[in-house]
Amino acid sequence: MAFRPAGMSDSSSDEFIDNDTVNFAHSNKKKIDNNNCNEYYKEVQGQNEEQDRQFNVLTACMTGHITIIDDYINLGRDVNTFFYTGWTMLLYASSAMMPEVIKYLLELGADPNIHKDGYTPLMAVCDSTKGTTEQCLQCITLLLEAKANPEAANKDRKVPLMYACKSREPEVIIELLKYVKNIEATDSDGRTAIFYAVASNKPEIVKILMKQKASTTVVDRHNLSPSDIALAKNFDEILQILRFEHEDIDDYCPVFKVLKWQDTLSNTNHCNLDCIDEDIANILYALGLDKYRRKFTGMNLRTFLQLTEDDLIQLGMDIEFHRKQFIAGLFRFHSAKWKPKSIKIVDKSKPFTIFDGVMSLTNIARQIRIIGSSFQFITNNLLKSNGNKIILDSNEKDAIKKDLKETETILVSLKNDFQRMLNFAQTIEKENRDISTTAYISPNESKKKKTQWMIIISVALMTGMFLSKTAYVQKLLN
Repeated sequence: MAFRPAGMSDSSSDEFIDNDTVNFAHSNKKKIDNNNCNEYYKEVQGQNEEQDRQFNVLTACMTGHITIIDDYINLGRDVNTFFYTGWTMLLYASSAMMPEVIKYLLELGADPNIHKDGYTPLMAVCDSTKGTTEQCLQCITLLLEAKANPEAANKDRKVPLMYACKSREPEVIIELLKYVKNIEATDSDGRTAIFYAVASNKPEIVKILMKQKASTTVVDRHNLSPSDIALAKNFDEILQILRFEHEDIDDYCPVFKVLKWQDTLSNTNHCNLDCIDEDIANILYALGLDKYRRKFTGMNLRTFLQLTEDDLIQLGMDIEFHRKQFIAGLFRFHSAKWKPKSIKIVDKSKPFTIFDGVMSLTNIARQIRIIGSSFQFITNNLLKSNGNKIILDSNEKDAIKKDLKETETILVSLKNDFQRMLNFAQTIEKENRDISTTAYISPNESKKKKTQWMIIISVALMTGMFLSKTAYVQKLLN
């Protein structure tokens, strides 16, 4: 490997000297300069050889070739030497997540707290995305047993926990927290470890830090809180977690999210057993009962809206005041006026896709289930009050009769609309059953309109098929 000293070029001014005009003194000076240059080049060559040797050693530290490291140490080199790159062997082994090399270097006397601008081997381990979780834990254990400082800060005042919250797994955070005393240490921007977990979208790590009483209201020098960062990055799950009090964080569970169109249909009937329905989570939050959300995982909205106080007792809501608060909230929900805009029907005047149609169908099915739940909730409470004497005056009776008559009219109209839609979809399906797929779609406007009609027909067909197979809707309409 050859390096050119700084300031030298390929064309030297010596090449343009007139030899006929050279005197003795000048010739003597040239000889001295040549001697100096020879010594200089020897020095540079030696440096290059050392750099080549160091490059081989640092590569060995990152790949686990202990023999090469051993040969280098046997040349009389110090294990804590800073290489020409600015790092030590232990820093390279730590960054590459090599527990065997780290153990060997520590046995040779490597200093676990030696650093480059405050960047220690423990920071290198926590900052690295290489290796498995098990390898990372082994490296951390080796360094901490060798008296590495778990709260050392670099020039930006970052500590190992901050790096781990950004780059590593929850198990690594749990292990580090056994040794970290100050979980609220701040970097030069005023950010604590929880900021790094939030910014990296690590909800499980946020939960772990909150269990250790990490503050969620602290702000950095830009006056931003962890919630502000989660909101700016659209990290909804972390926002949900940050709503919880520290003592209730164990009751957190993720919200079921619609990630593909199949989820829109499955979500109308059931929810993931490990998740909570989004509507249920929102209702609990509005009631101030977020701490109970884990008790409602896997429950669909229809069942949730029909719960009684006895059901709440069985679910484990053991505080009577909270049960009363919950039932009162359901009363308000079922008593609220239904808004037609909640259906969110596709606007045919704007471009739309089949996915938009599926989403519209799903929302219609959801609203029908909510209406059915309201009827069932009223029925349950009337049956419960059957033993009590309920006295209604004539005005109240007339108002109830009027509401029931209007409801009956709307349901009959809804049934007729669905039946007509089903008949139309079945007719179209029969007529177009044998139509072959178009090989070419021209830019002609008439064909564009036909394409739009096919989308509308497809949505209508899916509506009919979905509703005709929904036993609950058939019972409700009958």
